[in-house]
Amino acid sequence: MYQSKQVHRYEDEQVLKIAFNGSGMEVSKFRIVEIITPKVLSKRQIKENWKGFYAGIGGTVNQNHLLYDHPFMENPYPHIENTPLLSYSFGAIAQYNFGASAGFQIELVYRNYKVSQTINSYEIIDNTFLIDEENDRYNRIAEVDSFGSQLNITMIDIPVLLNLRPYASPKVAWNLQLGVRNQIILNASSIMTGNVEYKGFYPDYPVVLYGLPEYGFTSDRYPGEETELKTDKYTLLGSFGTGLDFRFSKQWLLSIGVRLDYSLLDFNITHMALNEDYHDLIMPSSSKIMVYNVYINLLYKIY
Repeated sequence: MYQSKQVHRYEDEQVLKIAFNGSGMEVSKFRIVEIITPKVLSKRQIKENWKGFYAGIGGTVNQNHLLYDHPFMENPYPHIENTPLLSYSFGAIAQYNFGASAGFQIELVYRNYKVSQTINSYEIIDNTFLIDEENDRYNRIAEVDSFGSQLNITMIDIPVLLNLRPYASPKVAWNLQLGVRNQIILNASSIMTGNVEYKGFYPDYPVVLYGLPEYGFTSDRYPGEETELKTDKYTLLGSFGTGLDFRFSKQWLLSIGVRLDYSLLDFNITHMALNEDYHDLIMPSSSKIMVYNVYINLLYKIY
């Protein structure tokens, strides 16, 4: 009996949810409280399969880019060639799924960022006039001979990500991720090679002066030793990713996918070994970070 003794007939297969009230096995004490179609039952089972709190580990392979402007705009520093290098990261993951369609995750990741910067033989002239101690105006000139710098930055990365699953079956789901990555810089260094000579052009005479340390016109040679980088202690990146989630048992979840991270804040880098007065002429301090990631995560369902 169901809904005040009304009798229903269904042509398709149905699942009946039955409640029992009292003791004994009299038929009158059983009642149908819900009639569930196979489609609805399947959706509920999928939701329950994915729902819950997960914890595990993950790692990424990263290709790192250093940008001085929007990636689709012309590079304002064409004399600098930034070559992306591969790096790796690994860490712990906590994930909660409200069901099959949505959830969120927080990670604690040790990340390494690497990029190579190269300037071939190049003479950089600053059009801005400066005044020396004798009140003469001059233009800065930096003559670079095969200069190279390989940046190596380590950080603690704390991503906070929203997980959306437009499609989910009992075993496989398509996952979209959107969030931010909070990055705390631990250490930053650079291996520098090449020669840089600092000069001054005096248009009123006209003459180019060099080799005069009292005027700041010196030359530096970098033999490939590790030098200090001064950077921001914190930066923030936006993150977007997509991938597939695989449930290969009731407890274990494997996620594989790709992500793109891009700076929401300017990231400032200062090469401490460069002449302070000429630093912005050779290497701009303000930049953006862009990272392509391939990730793999292994999670275990706690409850």
